[in-house]
Order: sequence, then C-alpha cells, then structure tokens
Amino acid sequence: MRSLLVAAVAAASLVLAACGQEADPEKRLVAANFETQVEDTTGCGIPLSFDPNSPAFMTTDISGGILTDQAAVDCYAWQMFIALNWPVDSGWPATASQAGVPNRSASASSWGVSIQGQPTPTTVWQSYKGADETFLPGGAAPSGWGEVAALPAQCTSDNRLLAGVAASPAMPMLSQISKAPKRLSQNELLASAADTGFSSSINEAFGGWLTDQKGKLAYFDRRMGKAEFDYIVSNQLYLAANQAKVATSADAGISLPKGAAFRGTPSLPLATQDQLGAIEVKIAWRDLTTEQDLWNRYLTSSVYLQDPDTGQCRQAVVGMVGMHIIHKTDHFPDFVWSTFEHVDNVPDPSRPAPAGGYSFNDGKGTTPSNQPRVKCDSAGNCKPLFPMSEPVQVTRQFPIPTEVATLNAAVQKMIGEMTGGSSVFQYYELVNVLWDQAPNPPSPEPGKGATSPLSYGSFISAGPNTVVANTTLETYIQGTNCTGCHKFAKIASTTSDQDQLAADFSFLFGSAH
Repeated sequence: MRSLLVAAVAAASLVLAACGQEADPEKRLVAANFETQVEDTTGCGIPLSFDPNSPAFMTTDISGGILTDQAAVDCYAWQMFIALNWPVDSGWPATASQAGVPNRSASASSWGVSIQGQPTPTTVWQSYKGADETFLPGGAAPSGWGEVAALPAQCTSDNRLLAGVAASPAMPMLSQISKAPKRLSQNELLASAADTGFSSSINEAFGGWLTDQKGKLAYFDRRMGKAEFDYIVSNQLYLAANQAKVATSADAGISLPKGAAFRGTPSLPLATQDQLGAIEVKIAWRDLTTEQDLWNRYLTSSVYLQDPDTGQCRQAVVGMVGMHIIHKTDHFPDFVWSTFEHVDNVPDPSRPAPAGGYSFNDGKGTTPSNQPRVKCDSAGNCKPLFPMSEPVQVTRQFPIPTEVATLNAAVQKMIGEMTGGSSVFQYYELVNVLWDQAPNPPSPEPGKGATSPLSYGSFISAGPNTVVANTTLETYIQGTNCTGCHKFAKIASTTSDQDQLAADFSFLFGSAH
C-alpha cells in the first residue's frame, strides 16, 4: 500500500477526473477523510470516495459524460453502497434531523470496524424511514423524519437484552412470516399486506420464506430516504385514497423526486438530502445471535424479532446478507437498480468455501436448489411445502459477470488495506447493476393517469444477459429482472377503476391503508 499522502493530492486527483484528465488507473487515489490515502486500482473513472466531506461521497447522480459506460455505473453502485453504509451522524436519534446524515468525523480506517463483541455502528440507511413506519394502520399520519417509531408493548415490557451486547441507538422490530399467505402467485406480484395475508415487507419475493443452514428464518426490511419520505408526507400518500387523487389529478401523477445534477466536482457544496432524490433500500438479514464468531464478517445490528404466532419479542443480533439500492436521478428517471450480497451466501466457483460454511447452501450439491416453500393454485391459494425450519438450498442462477467480479476484488482489497483487514464491508460484493441507457419517459414524468406496466426504454446490465437477481431477495425468481416486477408497481387502489394506476416503480405505495 502507498504511504500516507496529504489531502491536497486527493483533491487534485478529483479535479483532474472531473475535467476528464484521468491519472494512470494504477495510481489513482481515493479520498479517506482528508487524512488517509490509499491506492485506487479499481479503474473507476472518478475515484471512489471514502471522504464524507467530499461532494463525490453522497452523490446525487452520475456524470453525464460517462453514462454510456457500464463500468462507470458499476462504480456508481459501489459509491452508493459506501455512502449508505457509512456511520450515521452520532447526533441521531437524539436529534431527529440528523437521520440520513453521514458522520463527517468518521475515518475511512474505521469504516465497518466494530468493537469486539458488539454490533457494527449504525449506518446512514438504518436511520432512513421504514415502510412500516410510513404506511400505518388506518392511514394514520407517520411520525416525522428521523423520529423513532414506538415498539409494540410486547417488545419493551420485558427487557430482553443480550448479556454484554449494547443496544443499537434505535432498535427496529422485524417480523417473520409464520404461515403460508392466502395468495402468493406471479400475477399478484407484491400485493399489499391486506391482499396477501402477511406483511409484504418480509415477503421474500415469490416462493415463500428463506431459511438459512442453521434453520433460522431470514428477515427483511424496507426503508426510504428523506426526499421520498417528504414527498409521500406532503402529498398525504400514506392514505390510499389520496394516492388515487394524486395519480389522476396532479400534473405529473405519482412521480418520486429525482436527484439533482451530478455533484462530484470538489468546488460544489455538499448535497442536501432533498437533492439526493428518491432512494429505497431493501435488506435481507440473517439471525446471528448465537454465531458471535461471525460478527466480524457482517454488518450487524441489534434488533427485536417478533414471532407473529406468539407475538413475543426477543432481542437478536442480525447480519446483513443482501441489499438492494434503487436511486432515481436526473440521468436515471426510471431508477438505477443495484444489488449487493455477502460473499458467504452461496457457492462461487472462483473462491473456496468459507470456514464457517455457506449461509444458504450446504456445500454438497446433492439437494435440489431454489425450491419454493409454497405451492399456489390458479386461484392464488397457497399451501406450505416444507417446514419453516428446513434450510433452503440456494444457488446463484446467473454468475456475477467477470468485469463486476474484477471490480469487486479491487474494492474489497482497497477496503481491507484502509482498515487493516478489519472492516466487515470487505466481505460484500456487487452482484450487478440494471440501468436504462436511453430512458424515454412520458412527459411530464411519469405522467397524469399513468398506468402499469411503466415502460421507459431498454434496461441493460453487465454480462451476457440483463437478468439481475439477488439470491436472498429473489431466491425463487432469479430469472426475473428487478424492473420485470417493479414496472407493475401500482397504487393502493380503493376502487376497481384505479387498479392499474402506476406507482413509479415503487411497491411501497401498495402498503397504504
């Protein structure tokens, strides 16, 4: 690794990149909190930033000059991953307005490094507003941005804290599916909780639940950034009836805010959260409460897990195994869709099996893979096929493209060098990015009375095909693209003539009452 350099070198590197005067790819530098500089051998046209005080860190959009470059889009996905997984400002949740604000004092050398035996520091995205906090029963107005939702009484009446494990600043409650849904068929897509009989926030796409090799269920979380939350609140879209009004009477219909123009130039001020545009994340968690020897390989968090059969809560430590990031920007009016996974999820022929085994594969290859947990008839009635405690044998249907794997190796190496091999984030990898090279949205976008499926242009990704799927978030439908489902996203209709009104690619709106 190169010796430590002064911050001025990094600033000069960013200026040259912004002006199109790229340095030798083997000698680019990446900013690390204005103090630590490490060699950037990723080949990214604009070096990845690990400096929360740089305009290139929490980016609002991609540079228009490199929009035709898949490699640049892949680097953009990694930049989003870095920024969203950065520690949140230490003032949150005591100061609600600091939700979504990165800790400007945190150093790159400490990114993803935990105190032994404790969960990872709370990230930016973990302070985002949860879908279940936004779309409340009865259409009640949600609490304000950054305000932590109250937990159910059964999660707080008994202080079930793990011995010696610190509680996270705001411990969320995650629920698991306890029984097969009433309907779970392809044509239902991701229908609302009222239609499916269980919360879509923990619906593992189609096919039922996901159980790891320890017999423990995976849990799921959906969150949104401030620009999207403010848009929903200002238009009262947490009420199903108001969604129809906005979709049919407003000039633009339901149209989530776009990120501002590219802001990677060092002379620009830091972007505000409103300038970031709509960001949604969907997270898959694995229960690692009794696997403390693995905590140093995962982004971990203290949470409450509620069993919907008994209503009981228990504190647990969970590890992130999958992450979807979608971001709506000026260049990506139909979003840029990126997905990340933990390297221990499933077998990869390019590397040996992890010492602790795969999370969702027994490593033997003798069990049929990606088998749905439920079977549905033509009417959408479903029945379970396996006990919920039986592990799912998961394999990746479409290999990570070679060029993405090469980028991953370079970024992982860089993270390891910055942190002395201690960061949990060196164990995550980009699977792929789906994006529209030449979007052609209706005007105004997406348009008054727009109906699903929305169609903008032709989506592309790295590799020989355009299928982008996460083994933990699309386990049973890996042959279907993100947009193959999300283009059908609709409002939470209250009458039959509203059934096809589009919700701008977001399934969150279907949760409204």
